[in-house]
Amino acid sequence: MGRQRLETLTAVANAVRVLGERIRAHRRARGLTIVELADQLHMSPTTLSAIERGSLDASIGRTFTVAAALGMPLLPPE
Repeated sequence: MGRQRLETLTAVANAVRVLGERIRAHRRARGLTIVELADQLHMSPTTLSAIERGSLDASIGRTFTVAAALGMPLLPPE
């Protein structure tokens, strides 16, 4: 694997991890458990947990759905 590709994959993994951390913080700030939010979104708690952990296996569409349900902007303030 080339260096540039490895750097790109690392950057993506870091961005997904940070987004997952922000989702977890927003969920907790709203006083919701993983089970409660997962039920509201009609997804499994396991899937929501993977999103919060920043798993690259979680789809970006589901991740955006969770962020939108929490009223969370996808990009942090600058």
